[in-house]
Amino acid sequence: MIRTFLGIFGLYIAAGAAAYGVAAVLRAKGEEETGRTELALAAPVSRGRWLAGPLTIALLGTATVQVTGALALWLGAVSTGYDELALGEYLELGLVYLPALAVLVALAAALHAWVPRATGLAWAMVGYVFVVGMFADLFDLPAWSRRISPFWWVGSPALGDVEPARLWGLAGVAVVLLLLAFAGFRRRDVPTL
Repeated sequence: MIRTFLGIFGLYIAAGAAAYGVAAVLRAKGEEETGRTELALAAPVSRGRWLAGPLTIALLGTATVQVTGALALWLGAVSTGYDELALGEYLELGLVYLPALAVLVALAAALHAWVPRATGLAWAMVGYVFVVGMFADLFDLPAWSRRISPFWWVGSPALGDVEPARLWGLAGVAVVLLLLAFAGFRRRDVPTL
């Protein structure tokens, strides 16, 4: 029962980290809309280098939110006297979601690079992974709809149901999406004011 509860809280933490990651990536869209991107690119800064800045902040910030949330969960458990699970198990709960979170951040970047008007789909995906993670059994969603969520591929870390091959697969998808983001941003025009 406690491990199931821990898994649910792990999903809450991951959903919060995903929301941060998407918001951080889409800040680049705001920079474009205000004209600051055009000014930065007028200097000797390549498009790839410029895009790497917000992406680095988004990925590192997302990882920080995720791991900090897992540590906060551990501190909460320890402060109530619950010490059945070791710190390493809480850290694992924080770390195993990182490839899935990278997929969501990279998806937001790719959408921003190729179809800036469709960046709302990144937010829709954050909502979708949360709903699927929390209510898939309640709504009796079909297996194919669960597999759309990157979190589904992580498994249940609190119950020891994590396959490393799936995590590597998610990391590969994130890399492909990031490469697409850089290629897309390099080819399109940056709007001017």
